[in-house]
Amino acid sequence: METIQDLLGTIDGMIWGPPLVLLLFGTGLYLTVGMRFLSIRRLPVAIKLIFSRNSARGEGEISPVAALFTALSATVGTGNIAGVATAIVLGGPGAVFWMWMTAVVGMATKYAEALLAVRFREVDDKGQHVGGPMYYIKNGMGKNWIWLAWAFAILTAIAAPGTGNLIQANEVAGQFQESFGIARPVTGAIMAVMVFAVIIGGVKSIARVATILVPFMAIAYVLAASAVLMMNFAEIPAALGEIFARAFTPTAAGGGFLGGWLMIAMREGANRGSFSNEAGLGSAAIAHASAQTDDPVRQGTIAMLGTFIDTILVCTMTALVILTATGDFKYSPAINALGTCDRADALPAFVSPDGSSASNWLAWAPPADQLDRKDVIREHGQAVAGALQACRDAGVNVEQAAFDAATDPDALLKTDVIWRGHYSSNSVYTSRSFGASLPGGEWIVTIGLAVFAFTTMLGWALYGERSITFMFGTRVIVPYRIFWCVVVYLGATWTNNTAWTLASIGNGLMAGPNLIALLGLSGVVFAMTREDEAKRKALKLGKPE
Repeated sequence: METIQDLLGTIDGMIWGPPLVLLLFGTGLYLTVGMRFLSIRRLPVAIKLIFSRNSARGEGEISPVAALFTALSATVGTGNIAGVATAIVLGGPGAVFWMWMTAVVGMATKYAEALLAVRFREVDDKGQHVGGPMYYIKNGMGKNWIWLAWAFAILTAIAAPGTGNLIQANEVAGQFQESFGIARPVTGAIMAVMVFAVIIGGVKSIARVATILVPFMAIAYVLAASAVLMMNFAEIPAALGEIFARAFTPTAAGGGFLGGWLMIAMREGANRGSFSNEAGLGSAAIAHASAQTDDPVRQGTIAMLGTFIDTILVCTMTALVILTATGDFKYSPAINALGTCDRADALPAFVSPDGSSASNWLAWAPPADQLDRKDVIREHGQAVAGALQACRDAGVNVEQAAFDAATDPDALLKTDVIWRGHYSSNSVYTSRSFGASLPGGEWIVTIGLAVFAFTTMLGWALYGERSITFMFGTRVIVPYRIFWCVVVYLGATWTNNTAWTLASIGNGLMAGPNLIALLGLSGVVFAMTREDEAKRKALKLGKPE
């Protein structure tokens, strides 16, 4: 499994390299400027539209607002709880800044995706309105680009089980095992049955559940986070300072790579930001294509609110809770530094003193929860310190605290910085941060994670299904829904790192074709947006259209 994980990690690093990160930011910035910052200017209008009673105006299966909540059901998930923690642990607090940046430009990206989805959607042989990147590439870019439409459909079909299923089931199962002692297979079986009961009814059934669960849990989660932040109010300025300072300076998340710290923070911010809000992936466009509307611009305006809610609101709350949390947390600087060295591929080969091969240096690091076992620390300490020195010599920034913790039992002290910890599940960082300030906070996160992950599995089931039917027709719908529920069960028993890496790879693969299409069809987006604004201006001035 380690060999597979290493291979997947290498692939993930290649996909989420500078070209894709720059393409993600660049496309969003280009659309933002090209529409004269409409995504920011019309944010109040978008908020007003979700409370409109007469939002349904045209053909479609679900209301425009239900389409938003269906899209949000897929975005507000483990990315908001576990993904934010992952970004901070791997990229430091500065990764939060780059998550914000992906959201700011991502609002324009999401607007364009929904606009094009409605503009170029089709009706399938069951009378359902279907759309998304594969359809706006096919119908908007012409026959010469049909290969790109198929590429997106194939990559989405591959990515959906990882991004919208494996990682969700895996995090919920891990959190339930941590909080309640429930075995992973049990959690997986229960989730699989619940998911099947909803997705068998199609997009209308998914929308009904999403419209109820998503706003309820999002509001409850934000209120709980607000309560924690009120208790930790004095720590907020320092947390914000860390976010901005470490966005452009070396990360302290276990020591950054010399010369590569900015790319790490940007990569993790862009990666986890796109995993959370999905702007640039094109997935949300599939949900918005089912909206009952005859106005693509209006649907795009509603759609961009999803990115704001997901990242600017919910993810920011999670990040600030983690960064302001204080409590009785333990961590080993040695373990943390070894993890950084491992990711930098800077750990030397080593044979332990007793002759047995040490396959994983982390197993040799002094554990923070075994301070009484000083013999273990003394036995392994010098060897671990030697590995850290070799890692430092290779160019990785290893703090002195890591060397001290490797050899001195008294250096393994408790710390009040949770994001520098070493936990088996990424969501545990968030749950312990909530629990440190709010009685029962861990339960709020556990329940919130379960509900968010459940709705995410529903939304992504729709995305995967639409991609499959684009290629093979509607006859594959029922078999695919059964397959989806089997993956839910299997995902609950997978190792955490493998599931996260697969999800990251899936996001990157989807983003490429969609971003190319958005750039290719940007002229359509700009023209329709200018026409709509001209009409609104004429109506405001009392002129005939």
